[in-house]
Amino acid sequence: MDQSKGTDSFIKRKGRLVLAILALAAYVGFAVSTFAENSFWIELFSPVTTILCVIVILTCMKDMGKFRILAILLAFGIGMWAVADIILFVNDIFRHMEEPRDTLVRTIYLAPNYLYGSTIVLYLYYKLKKRDLFVTAANVFLITVISFAVVAKLVQAAGLLAENDPALIRAYAYFFVNIVIVVGGCHVIYYIGYGNLRRGTNLIPICIMGYILIDFRYSYIEAIGKDPENIYMDLLYMLFMVGMAWGTLSQAHNKYEYVLKENGEEGRRMVYVRLIIPILIVVVVVLRLTGVLSQVEFSYILIALLAYFIMYALLQNSGLSEKLLKQQQELNTSLEAQVEEKTRDLKRVNRDLEYLSSTDLLTGLFNRRHGLKVLNNLIYDAEKYQTKFAVFGVDLNHFKPVNDTYGHEMGDRVLEEFGKRMRELPARYTCIRNGGDEFVIFYSHVNDRDDVTEAAKELQSVFNRPLVLDNFIFSLSASIGIAVYPDDSMNAEDLLQYADAAMYIVKRSKKRDDFCFFDKGMVADVERRRKIEKQLKHSELENDFLLYYQPQFDTADGSIVGVEVFPRLRVSGFEDCTPGELIPIAEESGMMSQLGMWTAHKSLEQVAAWNKKYGMNLSTTINLAPLQLLDADFIESLEKVIERLEIKPSDLILDVSNEVMMGAAESAKDTLRAFHQFGYTLSLNEFGGGDINISYIRDCGFSTIKLARTLIPQGITDPGRMEIIHALLALAKEMNIEIVAVGIETNEQVGLMRDLGIRVMQGYYYSKPVSAEELEQKLKDK
Repeated sequence: MDQSKGTDSFIKRKGRLVLAILALAAYVGFAVSTFAENSFWIELFSPVTTILCVIVILTCMKDMGKFRILAILLAFGIGMWAVADIILFVNDIFRHMEEPRDTLVRTIYLAPNYLYGSTIVLYLYYKLKKRDLFVTAANVFLITVISFAVVAKLVQAAGLLAENDPALIRAYAYFFVNIVIVVGGCHVIYYIGYGNLRRGTNLIPICIMGYILIDFRYSYIEAIGKDPENIYMDLLYMLFMVGMAWGTLSQAHNKYEYVLKENGEEGRRMVYVRLIIPILIVVVVVLRLTGVLSQVEFSYILIALLAYFIMYALLQNSGLSEKLLKQQQELNTSLEAQVEEKTRDLKRVNRDLEYLSSTDLLTGLFNRRHGLKVLNNLIYDAEKYQTKFAVFGVDLNHFKPVNDTYGHEMGDRVLEEFGKRMRELPARYTCIRNGGDEFVIFYSHVNDRDDVTEAAKELQSVFNRPLVLDNFIFSLSASIGIAVYPDDSMNAEDLLQYADAAMYIVKRSKKRDDFCFFDKGMVADVERRRKIEKQLKHSELENDFLLYYQPQFDTADGSIVGVEVFPRLRVSGFEDCTPGELIPIAEESGMMSQLGMWTAHKSLEQVAAWNKKYGMNLSTTINLAPLQLLDADFIESLEKVIERLEIKPSDLILDVSNEVMMGAAESAKDTLRAFHQFGYTLSLNEFGGGDINISYIRDCGFSTIKLARTLIPQGITDPGRMEIIHALLALAKEMNIEIVAVGIETNEQVGLMRDLGIRVMQGYYYSKPVSAEELEQKLKDK
């Protein structure tokens, strides 16, 4: 489409140019005929030239913009000449024109003057400011009066017309109009600027002025009733009309924009007027006293000078008034702008204060205090309009290892990124940072339970999507609890507690990356968790904890080859608190570092005692928390206890979860490399249940891999999972790494692992974690 338009424009431009060249060629033919004095060809080429000029101008009209009317006036002016030429041409062919019709033709030849003059006036009207237009009109008036007086005096002095001759008035009328046009044309050229005269558009005012100047002769001869025709003067007329056509063509093609000159400051203009007008008055008085000017002429010129002076004085006063008014308006505008700016500043400060008081600066979300206001407003609207909304309690999983391993700055960046994601959720979500890595999200205009479920899944996608910060990739997730208004409660505090309760149920489950709706049976579970956390904060390691041991079996001969250590509470009321329940709470509460160090010392002492007593070589597996990889005290104390108990470092298996390993800082990996070089056995837990990085296993020196607990039961029924297990076994074999199967619970799983060539197994099928006394009995039995 654009290419087609461009082609049409090109053809149009070329067509107009061809017409303009034809007009120029016709003018050359007219000139040759003129010098050859061939009247037939003169009268033929003259209308052809003017008609071509008219066509050129009319084809340019669409590209002239708001100056289209000027092009029409030019075309009409040249067209009038063409009409007169055609009348003469037809008359010469068929019959001689009678006197009345000859007068008509001469009158038609005069018509272009008025159309060209209208073109000048309209151009000034379109381009000039109102004040400059008045100044121009005053200048034209004065110069025209003086020029007219001079011309009239010259006519009288030369005796061209008698004073009482009726032709005198007609001649003066023609002169007056022509003078006005010439003076107006001079003003156009002045305003356009002499530096712009080289542009083709300016052919129009120049040619109009040239046309009018040579028309003084025609106007005079026509006024006295004689035949003004002169074929050589017609050459000039025709040249100027061709120039007007070419000027219009230039403007249509180039689309020049002229910024007209201004008249200057009012004060400076008035100085010139005050200087020049008195001088002119003196000159006029002298001419009157010497008899050069008659009383009438003197009166006309004097009145014109005084009128010009008065008009300029009025314009100056008006200009000063306008200037003062403009200054006042500018002052008012400035004051209004200052007031508006101050008002904006106050509003901005208020917004900033409101933002600071209602927003969490790290994430950009609402803070807890403002969240309560939002919740109360939601309850009010829901009660008023009988609608529902959901409250999501959200807690990030595995955020504390990130904070502990990479430092608080990286932890803040993680929270900041999650805040950005939550801010991009649809308007139905209102997100609150409740503190730390916990969030509350309100979901309005709920339709039914399915609607809430879809919203929960959308939130899961927000938190499950990996974070890429610098050179690290963090795979976190969220535990989400849900309470619905008014189904669960109509009270704000209850809704928050119920969503929190449902969230902690998910947090304690095996699949922490999940969501759960609140039900009344959750209250007791949440209360238990809070009691455990409270107990941990006040517990003493030696008095309130004991260690449980889960044996690892070599299925080839049924012997116990090692134990994995789990701390448990032995406080009354918490005897049934399993390691799976205790360790996550210890990690969240910040107790894991102390508990981990105590667990390492106690378990190593106990296993060393069993090895010595029963002549065994049991390995000890200790789970490492992320913080322990950066804890210099823990590393140092571990070396001391190894030396003190004279234990081979390889008999201590340091177990790190795959998830922690994937998000570990380089310094933590350096610690693992140091452990490996020192001789400790490194074990990677939950391998194959998420993202893996083979280079980490090789670089850090892992010699044991524990298959993810979810892979083994799924491998029995899911061929795809079995393919993953085969791939992991092949990888381990290639890297000379031992595979350990954990979470074994059935005989079928034992058979599967044996068939795959896995010898070391651990799980409830063989033994649950038991106390030291119970395990020692098993050792005796073996």
